[in-house]
Amino acid sequence: MKRKRTSTEGNVEKSKSETTGASLNVVVETPKGSRNKFAFDPARNALVLRKVLPEGMKFPHDFGFIPSTRGEDGDPLDVLIFLDEPTFPGCVVEVRLIGFFEGEKSEDGRKITDHRFLAVAFVSQPVRRSFASDHRLP
Repeated sequence: MKRKRTSTEGNVEKSKSETTGASLNVVVETPKGSRNKFAFDPARNALVLRKVLPEGMKFPHDFGFIPSTRGEDGDPLDVLIFLDEPTFPGCVVEVRLIGFFEGEKSEDGRKITDHRFLAVAFVSQPVRRSFASDHRLP
């Protein structure tokens, strides 16, 4: 069954540099420093609060997804965005991918891959924009 495109996903996957393959757009679900975990719910066509992290825990970077993509779990592909300041839920950020880390989760008794991509925002200060790969991360 083909999934209906939502207003949040609209045309955000098309970035100004897409023809060069140098960038793509990510929709932020949860901003850096937040204890609230937000997630896009296509049935409601909105971001919803999924859970609150325990006291003392928070998101270290903005966390979002690449629109119009699907991982093995059926969800859009996840991205951690290295950016100087937090954004807000629903913000679209143009990024450059620099790597990923492999993850697994159990769903219905079976293990499936759940990778997280790492990206640098194009509007970041030069020190962050210079990250060429995940090997240069602080």
